[in-house]
Amino acid sequence: MNRTILSGRPVADAETGASDSGKAFAKFRLAHDRRSGADGAEREAMFVNCVAFDGLAESIVGPYVRKGQKLTVAGRLEPDNYDGPDTKYRSFTLVLDEVVLPDRPRSESEQEVEAS
Repeated sequence: MNRTILSGRPVADAETGASDSGKAFAKFRLAHDRRSGADGAEREAMFVNCVAFDGLAESIVGPYVRKGQKLTVAGRLEPDNYDGPDTKYRSFTLVLDEVVLPDRPRSESEQEVEAS
């Protein structure tokens, strides 16, 4: 199973675009604090490249992911297309299938449904 869940803050607003085949994407880099040191008391930042495609990119990541905003993401890790001198992958990208924005502004239709 290849499932990763991380919480953190984007270091910049999400960038949107389309692939050569017209597939929509949105990407950003997530700063995730992890515990380090023998006793786990120290914290160090880990930076993870994240990308979403199609509906998730267009409806959530592109419009709502902003620098410094706390969020939780889930998806699968995929190796980047980079081979080092020892022919091993050097970095990975988290391909998102879920994004949780705790402080995401609600649309008017979402507010109407909740009020009903």
